Parts: sequence; C-alpha cells; structure tokens
Amino acid sequence: MSLKCDEDFARLIGEFSEKSVPELLEQAAAGAEKCAKTNGRYHAELRQYYAGWFGIKKFDKNDPVFASYFGSMYWYIGENADSLLDLYNGLCDYRSKYSLLKMLEHWLTFSPDLRWYGIEHTFPGYFDLDLFPPAPKGEVFVDCGAYDGDSIKSFIDMYGEGYKRIYAYEIVPNIFKKMRENLKEYPNIIFRDKGVSDKAGTAGLDIFETSSSIMRDGTFPAPVVSLDEDIDEDITFIKMDIEGAEMLALMGAREHIERSRPKLAVCLYHTLEHLLEIPALIKQLNPAYELYFRHHGDPRDGGIPFPIEYMIYAK
Repeated sequence: MSLKCDEDFARLIGEFSEKSVPELLEQAAAGAEKCAKTNGRYHAELRQYYAGWFGIKKFDKNDPVFASYFGSMYWYIGENADSLLDLYNGLCDYRSKYSLLKMLEHWLTFSPDLRWYGIEHTFPGYFDLDLFPPAPKGEVFVDCGAYDGDSIKSFIDMYGEGYKRIYAYEIVPNIFKKMRENLKEYPNIIFRDKGVSDKAGTAGLDIFETSSSIMRDGTFPAPVVSLDEDIDEDITFIKMDIEGAEMLALMGAREHIERSRPKLAVCLYHTLEHLLEIPALIKQLNPAYELYFRHHGDPRDGGIPFPIEYMIYAK
C-alpha cells in the first residue's frame, strides 16, 4: 500500500522532472512570496541567511544570483529524478523518507515545515542510539574531520568511556592543537594531524575561518592518509565531515568497509551531487548496508532556516 508520503515524494519528483527550470524558478519565487505573507519572521530569517551564505538578496526568478543557485539545483534534481526515487525507496525507515521529502519540498517552496518536521533533534548529530547501539566489545571510533574535539566529546557523552579506541583526524594545524588540548583528559585517543583521502600523500588545502577543504589546486600542501593504510584494527564506527572529501575518504576505507561493515555517519551537504553519489558508493562498497537519511540542525527561531546539515547513516 502506498502512503501519502510516498505519493507526495513521487509527485514532487515529477514536478522537478516535468517542468522547465524557468517554471520551477517562478514557482519557487511564488512560494517565497507566500511565506513572506504567512510567516514573515521565518521569511526574514531566510533572506538573512541566503544573503549571507550565498549572496541571494532577492527571491525573484529574474535575479541572476537566485536563478543561478536554484536553477542549477532544479536542473540537477530533474535530471536525476529516477536516481532520487531509487534513493528514497532504498531508505530503511519513514523518518528518513519524510526528512528527504521535506528537504526537497523546502528547496522549491521555502516552507517552514522543514524546521518543524524535517529536522532531527532527539540525539546529538551523528549519534542516534536507535540506529547505532554500542558495539558489544567496545567502539573503535574514527572521527574524520574531528575539528576541536566537539564530536568526540558528544560521542563519549552518548556511549560513555568504555570505548576501545578513538582515532581523531584533523588537518588544520591550529585547530588540531586546540583539539588535543580539549581532549587531553580522555584516554585511548590517537591524534592524527592529517587529512583522510583515498591514498597516502599530499593534498592542497584551503583554510577558512571555521573549516578547511582539500582541493586539487588548494593553497597549502597538507598530508593525507587512507584509513585502510593507517588503521590495522577493525573499526566499528566512522564519522566523516571533511568539507567535500568524503568520497575519496570512503574509497580509502574500502577494505574496512568490506571486512568489518563499521557504522557510518557521512555528511552529504558539501556538494549537491553527494546527495546521490555517497549513498551509491556506500552500497557499492558493501551492499549489505542499510541506509538512513537524517537532517540535523537547530529547529528553534534563530537557527539556520534551510537545509544545511543532512547526513547518510549506514549500518
């Protein structure tokens, strides 16, 4: 039996594939106008954040920045409609499916429903105990993109200090130093001042105020390793938030993923293409994985009002 959620998703994907990009831009602009009339405060937040993050100052189909940003998004979704339906149908619970529906709906309508119905706020990001119960013999947790240690602290808060070992990878030197200081009281943490990729070597790094990105033409040379080369023991849990390098890092963990099937929490939001490419790669590396989609964020007024922290979980 088809549920309304399934029907709504099929209808929405049909709109993206059947309508032209100019028609979708006009529909989106009308959705933004409706939002302004029915929920002015939320609309003001949208305008503030879209202007600050993407330079979009007007929700107008004739505005070149609006048309370029959302036009390319709508084109990609329409061109990959069948693959998005496959992703939706392959997700293993309706929390996943409903969150994906609400995210795509928001991109076309700017509905505030996303804030109330499409965002997870029961568990801290990455650590959903219903999906990821603790490993019986203790976790070997690998944090790719450990930043200042915040996610490792969340991991320990959720799973306790009975873990076997934690590997913390952070490529930015000053942030790595801060992470070591923040985590100095915790035992059995292996600190790696390296990035994670498909093989050992040197990558170009662009450093920003609160993040970094591994780029082919990045400004600063930085060391990278693969998890298969760097970690001998079986891994139970891998978290990846590495600013767009997730595909390479997954390929560099192929042997661990094939052999041990560790729990995976992988960010999808750094490029639009990763919404499809990363789940497909995970299933290619180990078809036994079950996939779950989650969108994390702050549902309160003042939190980021559009999709920005969406993940694929695999177990």
